[in-house]
Amino acid sequence: MSCRRSRWFLRAFVAALSLGMIAARASALSPRDELLRFVPEDVGFCLVVQDLRGHFAALQQSPFVQRFRQTPMGAALQSDPAFAKLGEVEKILQQTLGVDPTRLRDDLLGDAIVFAYRPGPAGKMNVEDQELVLVRARDAKLLVEVIEKINQAQKQAGELKNVQEREYAGVRYYQRVEAQKSTFYFVRGPVVAFSSQEAMLRQAIGLEQKSAPEEPPVARRLRQLGVERRLVSLWVNPRPFDGELERKVKAAGAGEAAVLGHMLTWWKALDGIALSLALERDGELSLAVRARTEQLPPAAQRFLAEAAMSSELWSRFPEDALVAGALRIDGAALVATVAEFLPPAARAAAQEALKRGLEAALSGKDFTRDLLPAFGPDIGFCVTAPKADEKAWMPRAVLAMRVQSDAEGHTVEPVLLSALNSLAFLAVVGYNHSHPDVLAFRSEMQGKIEVKYFANDKLFPVGVQPAFAAKEGYLLLASSPEVIRRFGTAASPTRAADGENPLLRVSANAWREFLKQRREPLIALTAERDGASKTEASSRLDRLFAALELIDRIDLVLRPSPGQVVITLRVQTVAPLR
Repeated sequence: MSCRRSRWFLRAFVAALSLGMIAARASALSPRDELLRFVPEDVGFCLVVQDLRGHFAALQQSPFVQRFRQTPMGAALQSDPAFAKLGEVEKILQQTLGVDPTRLRDDLLGDAIVFAYRPGPAGKMNVEDQELVLVRARDAKLLVEVIEKINQAQKQAGELKNVQEREYAGVRYYQRVEAQKSTFYFVRGPVVAFSSQEAMLRQAIGLEQKSAPEEPPVARRLRQLGVERRLVSLWVNPRPFDGELERKVKAAGAGEAAVLGHMLTWWKALDGIALSLALERDGELSLAVRARTEQLPPAAQRFLAEAAMSSELWSRFPEDALVAGALRIDGAALVATVAEFLPPAARAAAQEALKRGLEAALSGKDFTRDLLPAFGPDIGFCVTAPKADEKAWMPRAVLAMRVQSDAEGHTVEPVLLSALNSLAFLAVVGYNHSHPDVLAFRSEMQGKIEVKYFANDKLFPVGVQPAFAAKEGYLLLASSPEVIRRFGTAASPTRAADGENPLLRVSANAWREFLKQRREPLIALTAERDGASKTEASSRLDRLFAALELIDRIDLVLRPSPGQVVITLRVQTVAPLR
């Protein structure tokens, strides 16, 4: 073999090897990533649905669905007339496309679906917007057949004039000419892409022809936000909207421009937002936000840093509370952050109203300077069910806020209690002046703690005596003095996952037990409040109880990390979803 032929053979071998490696990398991509190779990184939104087939099969066979079918709610749903209409839809699909819903779901839509949207430039949004729809099918042959049948059915209906073959960069694609517009699509093996803008489709073709990266840019963004494995993910890219926001700031008046400019500061600090849904053992709806917090105003940075920590109140609220919520707030930072969003005139008016209102009731102290820094950082509420053997049936409730010393080291509890006493006195005078019954304002000592409370058996249900006190560094507003007595004595450790801070907790188990034990007074209360019959009130309670039978608890948790925060709503079902 000559030297020239040897060099030619070597080059051909290297080229073939490179193409083979590119093809291997492409084939190793997940169905979702196969589609995301076609998506430009500068889109504004990208909705991803993946493994619909696997998730549906797992859910259909899950212990949760088996149990749901046996409940009255499940039986009622299966007998609903809407289910009969599904049979009509199946007939239409079979007649028009030659495919049933199951095969449509599993063989065409079951791998991955992507919808991407790119807004038009500043001043031309909603005019030059572009979208791209991508589907990765398991059955490539069926995909082509369904597209051809759709085209044929629309031609027969007069909705589609013709389909014209076109070419870009050596790739065939098609223009569907309709009465008033055209749509474009191409098919590449098991992948089909649709767009109403030819430029968007051509860009997708160009992206696909590049060397396939191991991780497409949009897939990398989803991974950074921690939503790459979710059933449904919606990624929001802030950057394509920067120009439109800047244009609105320039066009706004002086006052509005200040507010919009501050909003723009927050917006430009965002790197990405993702809303996602996962169906694993439990159902989870998560909001993930990535941001460069160092670009935010100092007050906002202080507020976010405080909110990222777990509240001490979770160690005081019982695990079986009907509902409980707690978080940490830097009050001064929160007020300063909110004030920055107000126009200068509105900010000055709010400060003046604050001065004339709160400060007059708080012994003339400057609310922002003297008192606000002493509020918090822990604030929360808790609602618990009464014990089964108690005569009082109304749930117990408490609102707690930590109170610290002011900037000069003086406790502010006396000032707050004095203000509450004044308000309580005015409420008693006003009520007793206009009602024949008497609202009493009383006091009792619980050790060294003085508890003030209202008493009126006609006005309040049995066991309810609104009360307030300062205890263990907290200002407490409660449904009765007994609730204040128990505050801090029924502490339980928080059982959140590592790195998660609880924000809200609802115990469906506790609610079911409460509804069962207090059924009769709840029916009477509902009937009286809504003007309904006891039969209707009983039916409403039964429906609520049936819904709660499927859930154990609901948690809203926050998981902070450097430059990112994830807020998750987790629904724990009585039986696993998978």
